[in-house]
Amino acid sequence: RLKLRHLDKWNRMRRRNARIYTELLKGKSGIVCPYEAPYARHVYHIYALQIKNRDRVISRLREKGIGAQVHYPTPVHLQKVYKDSGYRRGEFPVAEKTARRIISLPMHPFLKHREIEYIARKTLEFLN
Repeated sequence: RLKLRHLDKWNRMRRRNARIYTELLKGKSGIVCPYEAPYARHVYHIYALQIKNRDRVISRLREKGIGAQVHYPTPVHLQKVYKDSGYRRGEFPVAEKTARRIISLPMHPFLKHREIEYIARKTLEFLN
């Protein structure tokens, strides 16, 4: 309850940090940045990219002390709770491909500009 009074400010700070990430990473080969529709505002609880060679990049980032993660490794239709739905591997190829490519870069309201620059630079370095 005490943190709720800070939520709007922290969300603004996360959006600022996401803009910095996006400015540094957008348009680079092999990267798909998060999409924010013109009619909505993302709160960027996580900053999830799609990249090639995700597992290798995560491993290299972690070696440098950068806490990259995979928050959503399994598409919904392949999760155990939905096994009786009748959906099988291959029925939602876009979701399955995305799940193999998604990586969450560090995101919190108090990231410093130089930290975001470092993370983005290392992500690009390890991607290539």
